[in-house]
Amino acid sequence: MNTTAKMRFDATEEKRAAFPDRATSSCDYTTADDAVIVEFDLKGITHQGSLSGIPRQREVVHNAGTEDLFCSSEPLNPSKLVCERVYSI
Repeated sequence: MNTTAKMRFDATEEKRAAFPDRATSSCDYTTADDAVIVEFDLKGITHQGSLSGIPRQREVVHNAGTEDLFCSSEPLNPSKLVCERVYSI
């Protein structure tokens, strides 16, 4: 696993630990030639563990945003993820 993938995996695991009851309540996808845009809505999740040094708050939060995934335009490797951006409200 390369360094970027390891950092992404660690961040995802930290979020799962901080919000163990997290589930996506709605999700929409839009596709383009080399990109997928995912709109998500996480409702009623409880901050139950530390996240980026912020101790648990035990408060219910609502998180909505988009995740933009850009894939390689190389003909031999079109499924290679080259950029990922997550925007949360």
